[in-house]
Amino acid sequence: MATTVDMSSILTAIAADTALTSWNPVVCTLPEYELKETKTAKCCVAPAGIRYRNQTRDAVKRIFIVELGFLKRGKVLDVKALVGEIETIAIHIMKQTYSGARVVAVENEPLYDDEQLRTKSLFQSVLSVQLQEL
Repeated sequence: MATTVDMSSILTAIAADTALTSWNPVVCTLPEYELKETKTAKCCVAPAGIRYRNQTRDAVKRIFIVELGFLKRGKVLDVKALVGEIETIAIHIMKQTYSGARVVAVENEPLYDDEQLRTKSLFQSVLSVQLQEL
């Protein structure tokens, strides 16, 4: 029997992943990559889209696309360490299944936004996660 997979449950499951705890994950309806209410670190877990793919003549698979926006503010930020931390999270996420959807791809683009880093002392990186319903 096929399970019903929805974007909301996937977002909630990703935000609850312990690998993201130090980034204070928050489910966002829209990707809002600003540090308004948080002074140090934030991970915005937001829906980015759904791709539909033919599996057979009568079956269609859905690929859910979720963005994880990582933000950290500080006067002196160790960018190399932060990029390494995001890479560790990406590798962890690649091995996961969330709410009936298996992760099939993770992209880290941009690694970080150098303009935000220079002008606002803000490290900003985005992971795009693609999940296929089981």
